[in-house]
Amino acid sequence: MLLLSLSSEAMTIDRIAAFDFMALFSKQVGLSEKNIQGENEFCFSEYASRRPILIQAIKDLVLYGLVDVKVSNNGYSYQATPEGKQRAELLQSEYAISYQEQIVNVSNAFQGKTDLAVNKFVNEKAIKEMRS
Repeated sequence: MLLLSLSSEAMTIDRIAAFDFMALFSKQVGLSEKNIQGENEFCFSEYASRRPILIQAIKDLVLYGLVDVKVSNNGYSYQATPEGKQRAELLQSEYAISYQEQIVNVSNAFQGKTDLAVNKFVNEKAIKEMRS
């Protein structure tokens, strides 16, 4: 929810998953000095395992009216509703603020990049991590 509330554009599941992962493990992908999710040598395995959870969360947010579904030639994408953005603004814990900061960093780093390019970046980092 926080991630979508910070985006001015609708995002696909692939982009949401990649941005969320990079925000949580930004050190592993070279975007920050630390991971807000902590150190985890198996963090790249979380990338795939978090996807079903993300899909269910998006479904729930749509049902609660906090996220809208957009349909385009590229398939489905999702965007926070005004109520979703209002609720996200209420999240002011230290963790939520750190997550928001990392989402902004990730968004800036991948502005104008396609979903394919974003996922390729994460996959290349995972391969490099596995080989080291």
